[in-house]
Amino acid sequence: MNNRPFHSNADGFTLFESLVALAILAIGLAAFYRAIAGGAWGEQRIALAQTGLQIAQARLAAAGLERKLEVGTQSGEDAGGYRWTVTVRRYDNGLGPVPATGPAAYEVTAAVTWPGGGGFTHPSVQLTTIKLAPAS
Repeated sequence: MNNRPFHSNADGFTLFESLVALAILAIGLAAFYRAIAGGAWGEQRIALAQTGLQIAQARLAAAGLERKLEVGTQSGEDAGGYRWTVTVRRYDNGLGPVPATGPAAYEVTAAVTWPGGGGFTHPSVQLTTIKLAPAS
């Protein structure tokens, strides 16, 4: 028979302490997972925005090269659901009538939208420049 008295401060963890440690670990892992997932989603959104910006830049660069600059609007859709619109209008400098001689100035705007946020929002980018065209 064992003559040692029972000690209430025995070494080791109680069941309650183990459950608390597991709960803390679960909370920490959940926060870590959310941080990693949020970073991946942010990286994807940046990649989509960069592609949209490149499409807008390409559309601005092509205006006046593929065909003559004419007042009006063109639109279309590229791969990946990117919708673009190019608007051309005569440039008004706010100083009165634009002279009929010499090169004509046009304001060219390229706007691109793409699906994002589960399809509920449509992020966009819009670029505007002034282009000169020979007088007609």
